[in-house]
Order: sequence, then C-alpha cells, then structure tokens
Amino acid sequence: MDNPTWNMQGSQAFNQFQAVLYQDGTIQFNYLEFADTLASDSGSGISRGGGLEVIDLSQSVAAVPTLAGHSFRFNVDEPVLDIDGDGLPNAEDPDDDNDGMSDVWEDTYNLDPLNAADATLDGDDDGLSNLNEYLAGTTPDNPDSDGDGLIDGWEVNYSLNPLDAADAALDSDSDGLTNLQEFQQGTDPWDTDSDDDGIEDGQEMIINILPIINSLLLSD
Repeated sequence: MDNPTWNMQGSQAFNQFQAVLYQDGTIQFNYLEFADTLASDSGSGISRGGGLEVIDLSQSVAAVPTLAGHSFRFNVDEPVLDIDGDGLPNAEDPDDDNDGMSDVWEDTYNLDPLNAADATLDGDDDGLSNLNEYLAGTTPDNPDSDGDGLIDGWEVNYSLNPLDAADAALDSDSDGLTNLQEFQQGTDPWDTDSDDDGIEDGQEMIINILPIINSLLLSD
C-alpha cells in the first residue's frame, strides 16, 4: 500500500504529512511541509482527501514537532481505524483487510492481516491458496495437514478430506488401488480406468510391476 499524503488542520497551523500505518496500531507522520508550531488541543485533527477520514489527535499525541523534515509516531485509538473501508472499525472487524481470512488465523500463521494480497499466495506449494487453506481448515505452512501422504490440494481437488488421514487407505473407486497409491501413480481415485485403455488402474499397476519382479527373480 502506498503511503498517503495527509493534511493537518489545527488551531495554529495548516501542515502536510506523509502517513505510514504500522500493524502495531501506530501511525508515523513524516512532515512534508510545516507552517507553524502546533500543540495538541481538542480542535486538532488529521484528515485525508479534504476532510475525509478525520482522526482526532486530542487524546493521542501530546505535542507536534515544529520543524519540517521531522516525524512523530503515536498510538491511534483502535475504533478509528478501518483498513478495508467496510464501515467496521478494526476493533470490531474480524477481517481487517477483507481478504476472506480472519485476522486471528492470519496472525496464527504469520500472514499479514492488513494485506489482502496474501490470500492468493500458496506458501507451502500444495496447490491451495492461503484463502482456500482457510476455507478448507488446512494449514498454509504444511502441504499435508493430516500427514497421510496426500497433499492437501490433491485431496481437495478429488473431494477427499485433507484433515482425515484414514482416507489414504480407502479405495474410493474400487479399482484395487488405495487413494494413496492413486496419488503416487498419478491416477484418478474416482475413476477405475484413468487413461481409458480398457484396463483398470489396479490391474495396470500389476501388469507394469510384473516385469520388474520377474527381472529381480531372474537375477537372483
């Protein structure tokens, strides 16, 4: 997010700042222009875009530096902040950046609750975006959430349960291969004949393995 330019209007001066918002709930203002000394008072405030998004500084800052080029940083009352502009202050908004993932979940997995772009990332390369991990209940930093040998994206794609390790041993299409074997062979766990050659996947695997077994027996 680009740092916006804000105007500050008080009882003694009109000033211009660049504002930097931090995740810890503080804002740092870097002075671009400074007209005069301005101490905090009940009439002071910061507005963006000619009077929009006013933040009252009367309870937040004791005094403002008097020279251009200086900066100050202070806590902003949480109810004032509304990062995603949805009308809910951050203190009441379970999803500050409105990316579909709750702030608590993002914090738990070291994502950025103030950056909606991380919803489309796939940090563990399992074929699921962070948002899809959140919706599926899987972990965005582990490609195999239930530890069954099947990556989460594959399980979700084939309507298996990425949170139930037991489904790896099932034979969903009754072709003689478990779901884990289907994953390892690159076949479809819901299609008995994945390549449509008239031979079921389980039989085909046996046919492919027999020459290897025979060569091993002959070599002994």
